Amino acid sequence: MTARPVLRRLIAAGAAATALACAAAVPAGGSAAPATTVQPISAATLRGFLDGELNDHRGRRQPLSQWKGKILVVNFWAGWCQPCREEMPYFSRLNEKYAAQGVQFLGISTDPPEAVAAFAAAHPVSYPLLIAGPGAIELSKALGNRPGGLPYTLILGRAGEPLLTRTG
Repeated sequence: MTARPVLRRLIAAGAAATALACAAAVPAGGSAAPATTVQPISAATLRGFLDGELNDHRGRRQPLSQWKGKILVVNFWAGWCQPCREEMPYFSRLNEKYAAQGVQFLGISTDPPEAVAAFAAAHPVSYPLLIAGPGAIELSKALGNRPGGLPYTLILGRAGEPLLTRTG
């Protein structure tokens, strides 16, 4: 299967899951159209991110280079963020469904390690939960999250190129 059909289905399913989560969080009569586009991200920033490492919720260092050549769905989240928590089961199912096609979801949390570990114990997901802590928002901004909101999802192609960014 080529990357394009997989990407189309992944983006459609991810957009639907995110839209559902956002719709549930908007008060009646409110409006919240999540921004879906591809924000400009410098090549140096992307390279630095993909060459970097983050701890997972078990305290183990995880080099992002281990997922080189995969389509990465990078989701910035926090335990206090209701839309974040609502979309995670969808992302977990999508991760399982598309893993064989080279798609890997990553959750990057703003929370401290103990909070992420407790969350993972109570709400297991099929993808790695990594911890950037308080620096996660700045990292997400450098990776195209201009408003700095959560959840923020960035899809990177097999060569590390940004394919989609979505805040909300």
